[in-house]
Amino acid sequence: MLCTELEISCANGTSGCGPLVVGNGLVLCECSDSWNCNLCGNDTPFFVPYVDGDLYTFQFQQQIKVKEITPTLGWTYPGLESPYETGVCSFEIFSCCNDKPLRVSEWGLFKTIVAQGYVGSFEQTGYNGESITVPIQQLQLDLGAIFEAMQNQGIQDDCFYFKFCFATRADALPIGAQICFCSEPFKRVPCENKNPGVVVSSLYGNQDCFGLYYGTQATANWGTVFQYENTIRVPAAFEQTNFQLTKTIIETSNKTTGSQVCENWALNSYGLPQRFVKLLATIFAGANVQVDGVEYQTQGEIAKNNEIGTRWFIEQNFEHCECSNNLTCY
Repeated sequence: MLCTELEISCANGTSGCGPLVVGNGLVLCECSDSWNCNLCGNDTPFFVPYVDGDLYTFQFQQQIKVKEITPTLGWTYPGLESPYETGVCSFEIFSCCNDKPLRVSEWGLFKTIVAQGYVGSFEQTGYNGESITVPIQQLQLDLGAIFEAMQNQGIQDDCFYFKFCFATRADALPIGAQICFCSEPFKRVPCENKNPGVVVSSLYGNQDCFGLYYGTQATANWGTVFQYENTIRVPAAFEQTNFQLTKTIIETSNKTTGSQVCENWALNSYGLPQRFVKLLATIFAGANVQVDGVEYQTQGEIAKNNEIGTRWFIEQNFEHCECSNNLTCY
C-alpha cells in the first residue's frame, strides 16, 4: 500500500481551513481531521507532549458578531457560574479516551486552568496603507492544572483535547449560534520518563507566517492583553555534538588577538506529523530561538528523513556562542 499526503491550501495560506481565520496546525476545522484519524500503515499515533507546569497559548482572530461587548462577555466555559456564564467565545476540555468533558462550574477552577486570557482587537495596515481593525481572542492554559482537575473528577486519562466556540450572531454564548473548532490532543509525559522532550520557542516582531499576532498594542474588551507565546514541547532528544573554536590570528606575528568558543547541538526528533513540523519550522524561523530556555541559532533545510509513511524524523542543528575573548593584551 502506498501512502500519499494531501495538503489543502486556502487563499489566505494560514489556517488551511476557510472558517478558521488563523491557525498553526493544532486547531482543526473538523474534529475527525486529527492526524491520529488519518494514519498510514507505518505511522503511529502522535500527541502533543506536556509535563506539569507547561503552559500553552491559543490565539484566534474570529469575527465575533454580538450587539455589544461588555466585561462579562469574554471567555467562558459551559456550565460556569453566574455572572461569568455568558461570553463571546467559550472552550471545553474532553478526555481523549471517551470524550468525557471536564466540568468547570466554579470561577475558581476556571482561573486555575486559565493562566491568562483576553478578547479584543488590534490594528493592522492593509494593502492600501489604511488601518484595519482585526479581532483577536487569546487564551493561555495550564496543562498540568487541567490534568489534576481531571483526576479530581475521576477522569483517569492523561490525554485531552479542546473545543473552542465563537458567537456568530448577536447573542452571547452558550445560548447563541456558534462555530466550533477542535484541537489536536495533548498527552502527559509520565514522571518516570527520563526524556520528557525539549521546549522550543521564538519571537516575532508583529506577525508570523501563520498570521498570529505577537504585539502587545491590542485593545482588550475582556481580560488583560499579553504577548503570544510561540512555545511547544517536542518529543526529541537534544544533545551536544561538538565545540567549535574560532581564532583571530595576526599572520605576520602568528599571535592570537581574539577567540570564540561555540557549542554545536543536535535536535533529533521522534516521528512527527507534517503539520507539527510546519509549526516547528515557523518557530525556528523566528528571532530569539530558545531550546529549554537557552538561546541558539539555527538555519537550513528541515528534512523528512523518512521514505515510508508520513512521519517526519527531523535532525536539526543548533549553535550556541557566548564565549568571546579579546586577547590583544597578551
